[in-house]
Amino acid sequence: MSEIDVHIDELTNSIVHQPTGKVFATRIVPWDELTADQRAGFVPWQFDWASEANSPSREVVALLAEGTDTIQGLVSLEIRKGFIFAHLIENAPHNVGGNRLYHGV
Repeated sequence: MSEIDVHIDELTNSIVHQPTGKVFATRIVPWDELTADQRAGFVPWQFDWASEANSPSREVVALLAEGTDTIQGLVSLEIRKGFIFAHLIENAPHNVGGNRLYHGV
């Protein structure tokens, strides 16, 4: 099993706009409900999310701040014998580092 390289910046009930501190509810949107434009913007991301979404046993969902169409993060999930296994999880590139747009994603 490989090492997980994920930084959890803060546990929140929603996501927080870093510059203003404004809290936004999080919308969870299945991959199949994303627009073509939303699915086309994954060049700077670490994982191949289109390939992940094509795996028949996995469900990829996007996290969006309520009222926006910009993807803030993605998760690949699989239900296995009564529990949920997270294959991949990733913050959007604009939510990584000191100048991130949102935290708590």
